[in-house]
Amino acid sequence: IYAEYWEAVVSTQSTGQRAEIQRIQDMQKEEKQRMLDEEKELYNEYEKTALLQAQKAILMEREKNRKAAELEKSIAEENMRLATEQRLNQTRLNKEVYTNPPTDDYFAQFNTCTR
Repeated sequence: IYAEYWEAVVSTQSTGQRAEIQRIQDMQKEEKQRMLDEEKELYNEYEKTALLQAQKAILMEREKNRKAAELEKSIAEENMRLATEQRLNQTRLNKEVYTNPPTDDYFAQFNTCTR
């Protein structure tokens, strides 16, 4: 039914009308192609932005890891310094301060009387 209708419509149109229809169809094709090109350009821009963000995230992660390693190294160095300092202080205490251990006479003087 539709083919017969279309043939009837085409056969009754003049060449001017056909040219007008062809011009409108060409305009529609151009518009559709322009829309497809814009969509493709938008997609490419989105992909480029996503790639840049991914690269930026990788760089930020590397910087974070570098700072964490640097902090860990400085903490380890500080711990080594404190351990050395504490060991030297303990050695000094053992040699200079704790040289005279208390004897039984020292403890015997306490708790000898009541009030």
